[in-house]
Amino acid sequence: MNFRNLSIRKKLMSVILFTCGIVLFTTVSAFFVSEAVLFLTGLREDQKILANIIGGSSAAAVVFNDPKTAEETLDRLAHDHHVVVCKTYVAFLACLTIPA
Repeated sequence: MNFRNLSIRKKLMSVILFTCGIVLFTTVSAFFVSEAVLFLTGLREDQKILANIIGGSSAAAVVFNDPKTAEETLDRLAHDHHVVVCKTYVAFLACLTIPA
């Protein structure tokens, strides 16, 4: 059937249904984008806070060149599934790497 041959009532219902579909699609898309952005922003902030805490905790180990204490501090990060690898550089650029 051609759109021209439809009654005004059916034409109006078709236009309203199409408009509601477009609005629903736009709203759902905006919601998903908003949630993704908020999740990534929260994850980034959590990682910054975690980096500051670990940096503060391992500062004494770096100053006093204590690799054992630095390694213990980095071992605590193994429980966070968002951490892939963590490193602490102590005196003379020796590197302690703990794969999480």
